Formats: sequence, C-alpha cells, structure tokens
Amino acid sequence: MIVIPPLPAQAGKARNLLFPSPEIRKRCHFPLNWRCLHERPAAHSLDPALVCAVVEQESAWNPWAIRYEPLFFAKYVASLYTNNKVSASEAYARGFSWD
Repeated sequence: MIVIPPLPAQAGKARNLLFPSPEIRKRCHFPLNWRCLHERPAAHSLDPALVCAVVEQESAWNPWAIRYEPLFFAKYVASLYTNNKVSASEAYARGFSWD
C-alpha cells in the first residue's frame, strides 16, 4: 500500500489517501467501490495515491461536484449559441466542468 508522505505544512494532518477517512466517506453521496480506487489506476499504470489526491482536490469526493467555467464557455461555446447551433440551455450546460 502506498502512503503519501506529509509535506512540512501538513505535519500532524497526514493520512493515507488510498483509504479515505470516515469524514470523507460520510460526504460521499453514495457508496463508492473503494477497491476500484486501487485496481483501476494500477491497470492504467497510474499511481493510485495520485488519482485519490486529484479526486480529493477537484471534488472533495463529491460525485455530483460541478463547476462553471466562464473562460471555457467564452472561448469554445458562446459562438455555438450566437450562431444558433445550440440552445441556451445546452450552451450553458457545456460551460460546466463535471468533476
């Protein structure tokens, strides 16, 4: 099992990211297959600890986390809407990051 060593600022707060703490498990909206967090990354030559760290940072283990990305919307989606290629609802939905 891989354990991420703590950074100096995290001393005393270090924990094993491969097995999320009980408070993180309570935040999850449905039971996750925790074994999947070990097997799938390894099958793709990824470090499971790194995958867990990204999930922790990006969504705090919330499977329903979303984030509106205004710069992505402006650069890639707005022109679709202004040229009547997509509806307003679809345009704004495309501007979200589905973490």
